[in-house]
Amino acid sequence: MNPAVAHAKLDFRLVPGQRPEAIYRKFLRHMRAHGFADIKVEKHSVFEPAGTPVTAPISQAVIAATKQVYGKAPSIFPWMAGSSTTWYFTRVGTPAVGGPGVGWTGERIHAPNENIRLADARNAIKAVAAMILNFRGSRR
Repeated sequence: MNPAVAHAKLDFRLVPGQRPEAIYRKFLRHMRAHGFADIKVEKHSVFEPAGTPVTAPISQAVIAATKQVYGKAPSIFPWMAGSSTTWYFTRVGTPAVGGPGVGWTGERIHAPNENIRLADARNAIKAVAAMILNFRGSRR
């Protein structure tokens, strides 16, 4: 049996320099060029890409706080897998970064039984406190 209707959700994760509207137009051209002109495409939410250099004082404050709490240098990922509102800050010249997460390998992220361990939550609280203190010190 063939379905009469099918739906799919696509999520494009952009990096600084890419413009959402331009990528959307390229996607539509790609679909038409490959025989899918009859597909209805609806654009939903849009986030502009953003980034703050790892060398920025705010980034260094987060790295230092992570080292203080966890006792070792963090793994640094310049682009996160999720959407974020950092563009609202970086577009006006305010740097924005994401801090260390709370999760662990068994957390079942976004599942109905998602969980964190109390020790991890306590460390995350300590890391946020250290970041705040380091942010204050990085502005001097």
